[in-house]
Amino acid sequence: MGSFRKLVILGFLGYNMDRDLVDEYIEKIQRCLSKDLLSPRMKKVIEKQPPRHKTAGHCYITAEALYHLLGGKEKGLKPFVAMQDTGITHWWLEWDGEIVDPSKEQFTSENRDPPYHLGVCKGFLTKKPSKRAKILMDRVMKKVKIGKDTFILDETPACSESKKAGKEMADKLWKQVKGSVDRKSIRPVARNKEESKE
Repeated sequence: MGSFRKLVILGFLGYNMDRDLVDEYIEKIQRCLSKDLLSPRMKKVIEKQPPRHKTAGHCYITAEALYHLLGGKEKGLKPFVAMQDTGITHWWLEWDGEIVDPSKEQFTSENRDPPYHLGVCKGFLTKKPSKRAKILMDRVMKKVKIGKDTFILDETPACSESKKAGKEMADKLWKQVKGSVDRKSIRPVARNKEESKE
């Protein structure tokens, strides 16, 4: 009895990740933020502060999610971190020397500069998306617009317990992006080794 989940990261679908797509992702990431995505430590910090921009305390999770959504190391993205004088770190990405910061508004909305001058290139705590990053990525990937085209990637029902359902899911995704990518790029991915044997 196997179950499958969809792989919906556009970086794996062969798109060129231009600046418009970065901005699209950042906008969607910010709209999808909620307090349940804060780390336990940041929840305590944010609760003690007056109301701030919704990105406050979410720098790690937003940078991590954006990193994976855009294709990560293979696309040339690098995570950066800086220790602030408050003892709290700030995370962002750099891409070909350009700063890509999905949570910079927590500083700019308060007329402060993000601590980019203190930044050090450093990997995330996990090579694969963390649990919180996966939740955020799933929220973001419900709908992504590329140019004039909008791809809805969450309307395919979760695969039931058969490879047939997995094929149906892939076929539906294919119809949405037909002509843009190779058919083999869209396929269900087994959750674990045991499922992949079926």
